[in-house]
Amino acid sequence: MATTSRARVMSVYRNLWRARQRVFANDAPALIKTAEVLRSEFRQRSGLTDPTDIEQSLEAAHDACEFLDQEVAQLIPQDEENVYRTKIRKEMTIPIEALREKFQCGGGGSGGGNNSDNATAA
Repeated sequence: MATTSRARVMSVYRNLWRARQRVFANDAPALIKTAEVLRSEFRQRSGLTDPTDIEQSLEAAHDACEFLDQEVAQLIPQDEENVYRTKIRKEMTIPIEALREKFQCGGGGSGGGNNSDNATAA
């Protein structure tokens, strides 16, 4: 694998690592599981030599990073039964209204900033 390819691989790996930290902040089980999966996936592909295979794997990893950042909302259970909280990040492309509809959520947003809206499932 050429040095440039190795640098790209490491860059994509770091980006995925950071994305999982953003998405699953304060959720130790999710952070542990995603770390295991991330390491395993990259190890499985460490022997790739075909430039096409390497490029396809890098594109898939890049797509996974974008998906995590833009499409994944972590629901955090609250003390009450069937009540969840989520933090909407500025990178997300799902409108808060769509999340509220999907999970039959009511208001309860904190309001202060682009990425600090909360949704509470009813």
